[in-house]
Amino acid sequence: MACLLVLAALLNLYSTYKEKQAKQEAAQQLNETINNLKGQVEAGNITQASNTDRFLRSLSAVSREVGDLRMQVRTEELQKRLASVDAELQRTRSALTAPTPKAALQFSFEPYDNPPATSAHDGAPTLETSLPIDGKGVVRVPWTVVNTTSVAAVDIELTLVICDSCRFAKEPAGSTHQPEQSGVERNHRFGRILASQKLFTQTVDVIVPPGANAFELALTYRCSTCVVNHRGFRGTVHVLRASK
Repeated sequence: MACLLVLAALLNLYSTYKEKQAKQEAAQQLNETINNLKGQVEAGNITQASNTDRFLRSLSAVSREVGDLRMQVRTEELQKRLASVDAELQRTRSALTAPTPKAALQFSFEPYDNPPATSAHDGAPTLETSLPIDGKGVVRVPWTVVNTTSVAAVDIELTLVICDSCRFAKEPAGSTHQPEQSGVERNHRFGRILASQKLFTQTVDVIVPPGANAFELALTYRCSTCVVNHRGFRGTVHVLRASK
């Protein structure tokens, strides 16, 4: 009888040991799963909203498994480990669901006051300039766009608009025009403008009305990573005429 009791006790201890070992292995496997999912995010593999949603669903499933396991385990060490894993899951979820930073662009005539990156001062756009007119009534206007944020602007479309009574002396380089647009609008597409980067200088040759002393240019933009700007930008060009 005593042998049977000892055997039963040994079997119980062995069963308890195996159960503890299995739960520890399960916890370790969950931790590896979490680290793998986080690694995917850090490696930049999850870049689209659909993929992020799928990742969050996976994260929720892992979180539920962690919660179930915490209800089962009894050892203090494993409880602490699971609590730490659960806290890391929640931090990852919070980071993924936080608002995504957006890029913003700024129109400017050239020159644009673009201080070095080490400067404490922000760049200053030029929204008013004075430019000469040639003998054919054409003013060449150099302009640019600056990404004023720490987020890259991607898949950019700019629409440049000259004054209603103005005309394009020639098609701006790289521009397009849709049939539904007015004759004073031209579109420009760019793949990206990196954070705190200025677009290379663009030019537009404008035929201004006879006798005009000034005219306006306007610009609107959209991009995949930009905040929506409904107002756009306006700049004024003062015409410098040669004295007779």
